[in-house]
Amino acid sequence: MDNIHLYEIMAVLPLMRDQIIGSLIWLLVVVGLTAPPVSKMLRKAGFSGWWTVLFYVPVAGVIALWVFAYSSWPVFGRKPDRVATNP
Repeated sequence: MDNIHLYEIMAVLPLMRDQIIGSLIWLLVVVGLTAPPVSKMLRKAGFSGWWTVLFYVPVAGVIALWVFAYSSWPVFGRKPDRVATNP
């Protein structure tokens, strides 16, 4: 087995840097396009919009999706803001 020399590692670093930068840009685009609607849906259901952060943690996001889908939503426990009256 050949020893890996420092100059071989240094030759690969620029390629890795470009991949990391590209991945970070892609991550920002995906989060920027999905975070606002997820936050809006959570607020409409009566949860805090900060729960959106949990959806970007790989395993926790899937678990949170199932918990939110099958739990009772706070919005259904509220009384209406105003009462409709018949004219």
